[in-house]
Amino acid sequence: MNQACPDVIMIRGQASWCCTLPCRREPVKRSGDLPLSRCAGPATVWYQIFPEGFHNGNLSISPEKLAGWNRDEPTYSNFFDGDLEGIRLKLPYLKNLGINGIYLTPIFQSPSSQKYDTDDYFAIDQHFQSTADFKRLVSESHALYIRIMLDAVFNHVGFIHLFWQDILRNHECSEYKNYFHIHHFLVKEHYMDWRCGL
Repeated sequence: MNQACPDVIMIRGQASWCCTLPCRREPVKRSGDLPLSRCAGPATVWYQIFPEGFHNGNLSISPEKLAGWNRDEPTYSNFFDGDLEGIRLKLPYLKNLGINGIYLTPIFQSPSSQKYDTDDYFAIDQHFQSTADFKRLVSESHALYIRIMLDAVFNHVGFIHLFWQDILRNHECSEYKNYFHIHHFLVKEHYMDWRCGL
């Protein structure tokens, strides 16, 4: 039976806001996916994690030349380290905080540290581990009645995404030209209209 959960409290930095989400009180299964856990209770307290900088659980997949906390400013291309295994190892700590939802910023394949410029929405970034590791994190989170929410930004892609690369090669003949708001052809290698407001 579907019921609306009371207000969901989302914590993001110092700001918080509430919204009402529908949930199911019984387990739900979808073909090929992990079972979804029952509603986490009357309200979900979300803990936002930027995986790249949260906790390192697997040194073997760390990027080269890591930036140092309290030494380097975060940039597009520097990495402070962190992965899905690090989050999994911290599940008891997170549960002890009283949260019952984890909101993950993007985890898909991307060249940057912030991962909002995704190259492949079907692949977990190599510095975070694999789809199997993600499923393990979800399974162990659900066993603790912790929900997982992904920040998947499907309305834009990274520069090296195959759709954008096809635009650069084929311009107005690209089969993906209608996937973007292109103001004029020939498209330059670095399409900067979004920054300039042109």
